[in-house]
Amino acid sequence: LIAERAQQPLLGCPDYIHAAASHEERATLWFNATGEAMSDADWHRPDLCHLGYMLRGSPGEPSLYMIFNRSEREQIFRLPALNYAATWSCKICSSESAKLESEYAAAAELRLPALSVVLLSAAR
Repeated sequence: LIAERAQQPLLGCPDYIHAAASHEERATLWFNATGEAMSDADWHRPDLCHLGYMLRGSPGEPSLYMIFNRSEREQIFRLPALNYAATWSCKICSSESAKLESEYAAAAELRLPALSVVLLSAAR
């Protein structure tokens, strides 16, 4: 993770914009398991065990997507669809026993191992 942080400028930003004015700006975006933006109802679900957030880069800078699964069970998670990239590349998975692909199509389903964190990137 330390090496990945050194290679990814977005992981070293001092602050993030949560509601960017345009789709060209850096932003932090939160997603539910269906790959849709988190709703107010999602945020208030007591049984919510997994969510994802995207650090959207500026043009020419990759976007990063981190998914957290605090459940004791594997969870299915749909990756966000992107209008600027066709694939997500898997960079890190905290589960040593996971059998993840190296690349996933945008909007593809990912089987997230129990009690894990996954980091993916997409070129922009």
